Amino acid sequence: MNNPQDQLNSPEQHQPKLDEGESQDERKQSRITSPKLKASETELVKIKNMITEIHGRELWVAVKTGIAVATATSMTQRSNLFVLIFEGGSGRGKSFVI
Repeated sequence: MNNPQDQLNSPEQHQPKLDEGESQDERKQSRITSPKLKASETELVKIKNMITEIHGRELWVAVKTGIAVATATSMTQRSNLFVLIFEGGSGRGKSFVI
């Protein structure tokens, strides 16, 4: 029996159907364009500047790592889990990053 929650969490629910003969990699490549990549880089620099000015470079490294993990987990056809665990003393910025 179909569980409505399973349908909500299904990756197929969030992706349009592939065109005939189109692979996931081809679709992904067609969505990554030079202007989009440049815009993403610009936004990442803005975030980096804001965080390093207010909170320092150490926290920026943690945020950048978190962004990298979020990006990696959004890749299609991942066969292995990807986990990041922040550890450190109280008040070191772990919750801020999350």
